Amino acid sequence: MSVFYNNGKGYKENIIRECLGSLSDAPCSNMIRVNRAVSYDLQHVQIANLTLNERGKHCLKHVFDRFFYMQLIVDDFLLPIPRIKIIEETFNVQTEPIDYRYVVLPVDKYMKHARKMVHKKAFKVLYFMQILKASLKIEQICYPGVFENLTTTNVEIPDPIGIEHGIINELRILNSVFNDLFDVNTIVNRAHSIYDDIYSYLLKAYTAGIKYNNDNNK
Repeated sequence: MSVFYNNGKGYKENIIRECLGSLSDAPCSNMIRVNRAVSYDLQHVQIANLTLNERGKHCLKHVFDRFFYMQLIVDDFLLPIPRIKIIEETFNVQTEPIDYRYVVLPVDKYMKHARKMVHKKAFKVLYFMQILKASLKIEQICYPGVFENLTTTNVEIPDPIGIEHGIINELRILNSVFNDLFDVNTIVNRAHSIYDDIYSYLLKAYTAGIKYNNDNNK
């Protein structure tokens, strides 16, 4: 808690508690092991230590930064995204419906729809990666003390650029399997071309949110 709260200069306490709760909740994610201890006044149960459990270690190393996982995340219609035209159009479930009926079609028809789905997911995942890259960069600017604390305690900061490179390599492999389904470089360049717009939008949103919280805490 103290690492992320950073004496009131980091994340809001309710946000930290909500994240920790969902990560340790077995029906939701079950990613961390929580060591609990009774407070000195014997009135409260405190979290003494947090560690990744085996499920968390496996997912962190082999799942979260892979295309096959990301392509599921971008299907979540509750996923908060920047209100930028091309992003909203790409993630709009009404204009871009998510239709998986093709998975039970005969092989000859299946491949046609599978190719189309992979092509669509490639754009969505790489657009989403621009959001993640911009978000992390801004959070490091807004909460420098938190990231200093994480570095001091030997917590590895995610490398979204490295993750993106891995996803691009996966797309190249998929492209070869589907016999030149798309031009990977074209998709990558299109995704990178909207990064500045995403960064500007998110920076304004973060700044406005921090100002609002500070004004309410006076």
